[in-house]
Amino acid sequence: MALTMHYLIVRTKDHTEVINSLERFLQRYEIEIESNEATLHEWEPDPEDRFYRFEPLHGWQRFIIPNALDLEAEEFFEALCYLSQDLETVVMNFALQESALWSYMLFQDGILQDAYINDPEEVLSNMPPELAELLEGDMSDFYGEVHLLSELFGVPAETIEPYLIPLTEEERELDTELYAHDDDEHPLNDGHVVFDFARRLGVPIPQPYGAGREPAVAEYLLL
Repeated sequence: MALTMHYLIVRTKDHTEVINSLERFLQRYEIEIESNEATLHEWEPDPEDRFYRFEPLHGWQRFIIPNALDLEAEEFFEALCYLSQDLETVVMNFALQESALWSYMLFQDGILQDAYINDPEEVLSNMPPELAELLEGDMSDFYGEVHLLSELFGVPAETIEPYLIPLTEEERELDTELYAHDDDEHPLNDGHVVFDFARRLGVPIPQPYGAGREPAVAEYLLL
């Protein structure tokens, strides 16, 4: 089954700061946030009208959110900018689209500092204009800043770099599968490799299925 997920992490000790900041932004679209526990045990990886909070790790608050918060691409970009500027911190969003495309955007103090897309040409038409303009100028802007991530997460650059080298057409067509690291679960040509990538950074994406499924600690409705 093709999987779509949006995983949001925010560097702060207090999850209520994130909820309150997000609500302030969404008020411009007349969207309110309300805590809900009725269906907490049934969290879904691609919710439509709610989002989920998970146990924080290493100073990062962790959320599974609707696809682009159910906003237009440009509005979602603005939401991440706002969140990072309002809280004066780092905000990072990981996206997996239909099990094939994966990407991330990293903001600090209201500025896009880094971005990666495993197949930029495939998603150009769906990007926020700010990202599309960068991509048209230089695709390398979307190859990821290895040393920035290394410093931010305290992970060796050589651990991160293999995930952020886009595959060539020849590599994509190989019969053998290429892995960033031998003990990874997913090959580089599989969008699910974003799970391995986030795990290497120390902020694993909550597993939605199977024995390793991580329970959510809170659910919030978007009204």
